[in-house]
Amino acid sequence: MKKELLHLRALIDDVDRQLLALLARRYEIVEKVAAHKVENGLPARIPGRIKTVIQRREAAAQRLGLPRRAAAHIWETIVEETCRYEERLMDNLLKDNRL
Repeated sequence: MKKELLHLRALIDDVDRQLLALLARRYEIVEKVAAHKVENGLPARIPGRIKTVIQRREAAAQRLGLPRRAAAHIWETIVEETCRYEERLMDNLLKDNRL
């Protein structure tokens, strides 16, 4: 029993490492998005886009058999944190351009 549990925990740890790598990739892309938005005078947060992203991820999660509310909560958190990161990047880019 203990050996099986350790194996299952190792599998979860591996999935967690993969998720973190994907989140890191998402943040790399957000850096490019922030630069594009600064260059084109766009705001960091576009409410319609945020709503659409969360709804699509929620629907995709449901199709995969995941709990709908849990998926929405996870994506709301991911989107909120990446928006905050994007806002900081954009502020820094704008400050650098003013010098």
